[in-house]
Amino acid sequence: MTGTPRQTPGDGDVTVIVHACRWPARQVTSGLIDAIERWNPRADVIAANEEPGAAVGAAALVNRAAASARGRVLLCLQPSVAWTADHLEAVRAGAEDGLCRVQTGQVTEPPEPALLWGIPRHRFDRIGGLDPRFWSVGEVDDLEARLRLSGVPTRRVTMTVEQTAPESYPLRPEVRRFLALRNRLLTAFRTLPPDELGRLLSLEAPLALERAWRLAGIDATSFRMGAAEVPRNRQALADEAGVLVPLLALDSALSEHVADTGR
Repeated sequence: MTGTPRQTPGDGDVTVIVHACRWPARQVTSGLIDAIERWNPRADVIAANEEPGAAVGAAALVNRAAASARGRVLLCLQPSVAWTADHLEAVRAGAEDGLCRVQTGQVTEPPEPALLWGIPRHRFDRIGGLDPRFWSVGEVDDLEARLRLSGVPTRRVTMTVEQTAPESYPLRPEVRRFLALRNRLLTAFRTLPPDELGRLLSLEAPLALERAWRLAGIDATSFRMGAAEVPRNRQALADEAGVLVPLLALDSALSEHVADTGR
């Protein structure tokens, strides 16, 4: 399966978008499609995955599939979990007037991905869909924040899920860390009031810097004592390029915020 083929051309009021960069075994995917059809035989099912050598991320995949959806309500899910009719119906019922997503209740860093969520098609279109810059980390968190800001109801349902296949969007740890921090800040820039944004940045920026210096084994006080130690520290940073991830994330988020707002 490549691109956004329509798996079952249903004529009901629900479109289920099954999306993943990396598909699980064929029998798992086929079983999932069967489970969706048993839950709602009239559901419109779109299987969306990335073209070989042309990765775009979860946000772009979902946007692309949603553009051709026939349903009044969109349900978006990743095939790495054994979804049941109870999961699907809980989200569909919760997404009648706004966003509804499944959460497991686990505390993770970065926060757990939105493996199953739903939203009325007109709400999704009106808010502008998912931000493709977010790739596959925090893209639904950002959508949720923008919807709340516009007064659209959002809710989460806590349910037990069973992962039956590898994650749908595998990323190198440093890439995931970068996207988690950068994307969280991008969401904050456009959804938080100034006082809350200021508090967030006053915490995130020093933490990112402290983490980078600690991982590099650099005494940050040398930068405040003059230029004598700068060459040594510059080499240390070059030797430990991975620790620059938090700094690069801050830089990217701030630069894109300036580009978005002109200030």
